[in-house]
Amino acid sequence: MRNVSWFPASILLLLAAVDARADEWDRLGSRVVTFTAEKDTIPCAGEGPVNALRIDVDDGTIEMYDMRIHFRNGEVHSPATRLVFRPGERSRLIDLPGAARAIAKIEFLYRSRLPRGRATVTVFGRRAAAAPVVPVPAPVPPAQPPAPPPADDGRGFELLGVRIVNFRAEKDVFEVTGREGRFRALRIEIDDGAVEIFNVRVEFGDGSAFSPETRLVFGEGSRSRTLDFPGEARVIRKVEMWFKTISGPDRGRVRLYGLAATPAPVVAERWEKLGSRVVDFAVDRDVIEVGAVEGRFDAIRLDVEGGNIDLFDLRVEFANGAPFSPATRFEFRQGSLSRTIDLPGEARAIRRIAFLYRSELRLGRATVHLFGRHAPAAAAPAPPPARPEPGVRHPGFEHLGTRVVSFGGDHDTISCRGEGRFSALMLEVEDGDLEMFDFVVTFGNGERISPPTRLVFDAGNRTRVVDLPGRDRAIARIDFFYRSMRVTPDGRATIHLYGRR
Repeated sequence: MRNVSWFPASILLLLAAVDARADEWDRLGSRVVTFTAEKDTIPCAGEGPVNALRIDVDDGTIEMYDMRIHFRNGEVHSPATRLVFRPGERSRLIDLPGAARAIAKIEFLYRSRLPRGRATVTVFGRRAAAAPVVPVPAPVPPAQPPAPPPADDGRGFELLGVRIVNFRAEKDVFEVTGREGRFRALRIEIDDGAVEIFNVRVEFGDGSAFSPETRLVFGEGSRSRTLDFPGEARVIRKVEMWFKTISGPDRGRVRLYGLAATPAPVVAERWEKLGSRVVDFAVDRDVIEVGAVEGRFDAIRLDVEGGNIDLFDLRVEFANGAPFSPATRFEFRQGSLSRTIDLPGEARAIRRIAFLYRSELRLGRATVHLFGRHAPAAAAPAPPPARPEPGVRHPGFEHLGTRVVSFGGDHDTISCRGEGRFSALMLEVEDGDLEMFDFVVTFGNGERISPPTRLVFDAGNRTRVVDLPGRDRAIARIDFFYRSMRVTPDGRATIHLYGRR
């Protein structure tokens, strides 16, 4: 009889505990995600501080391989975990570090094994227990003002992409075509293992490229590197990286961030309406013909009236026949019914805009307006500066020799005329793009070394620096093996060799 009376009481206590736990959770927001995309954001509506998150997924099997939680005080937290949601496993709990805080938004990157479809991602926050009221003493003024924060505190960087990289594969590409805004620096972060990035190539929206003359080594305790861009801030189209594993696992997560340019002084912009289109929610493709509108444009703006739509493919056709398709999906919701898209390259006339769209509404219509921003009048380009002689081009380096190579061959030699001992070499290529896949350094004492590296010389970077191992030594000659990437009209290129003492 004692056991019989205890059983109903235990059931009531258990139900009360479940109800208490359920009351602790607030719904922060939801998002319907498509399996054809890989990144999305959930704005969070809860105002109170939370100390844990619960993520539920309905309809669809997805893998969430990266997440960034933005708190309202400006802090950002990325839990180092991968979340897999399968049938019967629709919920995951994430404890938040430190004190409870209010959340502004959650960004997440995901993938699905299904070729098409949708899933609903819902985020709940667990409210923190109310802290006891403790009297706070009056603050004591500091004896001297606090030290200023460091110049680079990590803020201001925007996540451009995340990739799980096979470092043994040697090369990977980050496509950044659809990211709006102009950037003046990159930051690269690597998780797991020691890795060397021996070449980085950034391709900008205007077609130009930049390859920093540096080698990036990521060891334990040094997971991040920042690269400043020369000249003005620019739109980034893609970033190519060449890897080599030093130690640790062959695969790791690489995060790419961009530092947005500081706002430029406000200038008057001239926008012109190029056309409109009433779209029917029963169809999913439409075209706006620009027609006879004259002028050259460096950006377009899309405004939507009368309905919420997702525009997940856009194709701009210029008057010269060239196309442009930003790799992004645009969402038009109440309060955010306008999007501005910078056009790559020089300003051009526009012939038409084609777009694919979808809507959650089954009936009704919306109006899409297209505007073009006229490019400002360009000033006459300044004449290029005269190129200095090889002997004075690179301070700190001594010119050791020159060789004019033919793209029909694949092996050549530079005999070094410089006297003294050197700790590093610099190779410079003029007139033509080539890849140097092996070279052998012969020292004055007859010893040879062959640095295990591949050097690419193109319009983005014409020089490479190679550190020499061991003590400084005199150099007798350099043998190098190469192949052509772009042949000049005369079929030749010039290679200069420099030494740093």
